[in-house]
Amino acid sequence: MKISEIPISQLVRLLPEALCTPSDALQASVARHGVLAAPVVCDGILCDGHRRLSAARKAGITSLMCRETT
Repeated sequence: MKISEIPISQLVRLLPEALCTPSDALQASVARHGVLAAPVVCDGILCDGHRRLSAARKAGITSLMCRETT
């Protein structure tokens, strides 16, 4: 597994955005500290971290450090 910075616009979701609403606490944390736990991506598809991705988008973050699997 490797860690790579990936633009949010290139990530494909497994779950629809409507099911991935971050909690107020997560949104505040991401806005203040950024995403602390790297989402998991496989072949450009987001496998884990859908709420973190939504919170990052709302916070204006344009790319994420992601754990890439094969």
